[in-house]
Amino acid sequence: MVAIHQIVEKKFQFLIGRLQSIQEFLLQKLQEINFNSL
Repeated sequence: MVAIHQIVEKKFQFLIGRLQSIQEFLLQKLQEINFNSL
């Protein structure tokens, strides 16, 4: 049970990391778009 729990936890950490990097990327793109539209 512990091993399965650790695997699931690692996968969640990986997904959260991916979501954070995607969020940062989208924020950068939004800032670029806002800057270009001024």
